[in-house]
Amino acid sequence: MAFDGDPLTLYNSLTHDGGWVGMDFGKPVKINKISYTPRGDGNDITPGDMHELLYWNNKWISMGKQKATDIKLTYDHVPAGTLYWVRNLSRGTNERIFSYENGTLVWW
Repeated sequence: MAFDGDPLTLYNSLTHDGGWVGMDFGKPVKINKISYTPRGDGNDITPGDMHELLYWNNKWISMGKQKATDIKLTYDHVPAGTLYWVRNLSRGTNERIFSYENGTLVWW
């Protein structure tokens, strides 16, 4: 699963004293780039996934849904001083609300 292209799967060694993952290309090859993705839960802003931003005003109010084209989302005219909730509608279920306090993101 280390090379299946799905960031939600992972390699688990069958031994407790360490394991390794390798690739056999069958011949010498030149490698120009290696990408490493840390283990996650699918709640990231993921290009190609649908996301929704909500804010709290006595109920959750949607700022709209967006298909991410990058690892960040941009919303205009978002109310300040409230709680927020970003949902990945394509995958993931470990969602948390947050706020911004003095320019810092605070998880609740």
